Amino acid sequence: PKYHPDLDALFAGVLRADPSGLLALLEGSQRYATELLRRRFQRTLADVLDRVIFLPAQDGPDYARLLSLADVLLDTVHYSAGLTAYDAFSLGLPIVTLPGEFGLGRYTLGCCRKMGIDELVAAGPEQYVRLAVRLGTDREYRRWVCAQIIERSEVLFDDVEAVREHEEFFEYALSRAVEVGTPA
Repeated sequence: PKYHPDLDALFAGVLRADPSGLLALLEGSQRYATELLRRRFQRTLADVLDRVIFLPAQDGPDYARLLSLADVLLDTVHYSAGLTAYDAFSLGLPIVTLPGEFGLGRYTLGCCRKMGIDELVAAGPEQYVRLAVRLGTDREYRRWVCAQIIERSEVLFDDVEAVREHEEFFEYALSRAVEVGTPA
């Protein structure tokens, strides 16, 4: 469900701009959905399809090892990375994002903003492709961005303020429920 058709042009743009680049995708738990995606890519990515690799789903340490092999992760449009963003940032890996209009497509943007790293946020499709290709091909730039992520990502994981805000919300919700007589 994360691979909206609007993403195909971005994938194609990245692969066309980086002739040695590979796009690795994890297969979903439903084989039929993966097969439908393969068929769609045969139409939309025909000229670069030989560099699209579908890998079986990975668990735990294998998943982390696979992520660590990537030069750059590509955030999906309309349905942002979510937990994958936290996994990647915990490993110091860059994710290029093109934030969507709605909250569901803006998780990676939120992480980037919290870290103060604007270099991963694209303003449009062309910039998304340029950023992804630069991170995939310019080793010095990628090292610099990864160093920024490593240096700043602790704000994503050691955020006591977020815990306090959740506590306040639940205390408020409970007190409100008691006031109106709703069973807790």
